[in-house]
Amino acid sequence: MTSTIRIWHENLVASGHDGPRPLSTLSVEEHIHGGLRIEIGGRLVPHLGYFGPDDVCFDTWVEELTRIFGNLVRGGDFSHVFDEGEQGQPAFVFERCGNKVHFSICDSEFSEGRSDAKWQQVEFGREDFLRAYQDLIDSLFSTLRKEAPPVGRDWISKRLLAGARPDDAPVLLDCDLWRDGGSLSATVADRGSKVSFWLQISPSSSEHEHLYSSKGPDPASKQTRIKISSTTERRWLAFLRGAMIDLVEPAKQEHFKRLLSILHHRS
Repeated sequence: MTSTIRIWHENLVASGHDGPRPLSTLSVEEHIHGGLRIEIGGRLVPHLGYFGPDDVCFDTWVEELTRIFGNLVRGGDFSHVFDEGEQGQPAFVFERCGNKVHFSICDSEFSEGRSDAKWQQVEFGREDFLRAYQDLIDSLFSTLRKEAPPVGRDWISKRLLAGARPDDAPVLLDCDLWRDGGSLSATVADRGSKVSFWLQISPSSSEHEHLYSSKGPDPASKQTRIKISSTTERRWLAFLRGAMIDLVEPAKQEHFKRLLSILHHRS
């Protein structure tokens, strides 16, 4: 079955005050510009770049797409408007109403950017967007690890965390590395309740196996086993990416980042 939406990148460069440079010179605080391609129903979305299709700011778009991903994972109706008003760009609107998800290009409230009659209420599939987003993030991780190895992971992690935190973001309460050879556990507060996770290590292979979730503060209870690389695991990964981690000590923060990294690389 053909996907209703695809998202990919092309021609990435580090973008600083001195103009475009190779990604190998990237710093964590600098922007990445390039071609962001969003194809819906076989048509490429126009008007994305400041000075042409290869001048899209990935700092802002990674955050915006992550917020849309989070909205779709959490469920319910929503309307997400990205209206940066930069260089006369229009507003880009992603919305869900019932079982339908739409994209529109509308008038900007901050610039002279105007709506596009050919891009009103263009429908795409929810699951297709979730896959397209994950494909984009995986490709960005791979590219930055190869071309900007000193800072690539930190660059994209910073943007993902910025985009993944809603106002009612979950809060990391605890995270531990266990003496069984490397199992990882975490407990998170989420809107008045607690949910815990256990990422099992295999004693024989030292590879991480299934993720378990549990209601309450005891990750070792392992109430529900989640299949590796399943849609459910990817949804829990999206949830955990949005957690605020600042309330626990640095060592626990590092354990949590490792848990996220393992889940990401096998998703």
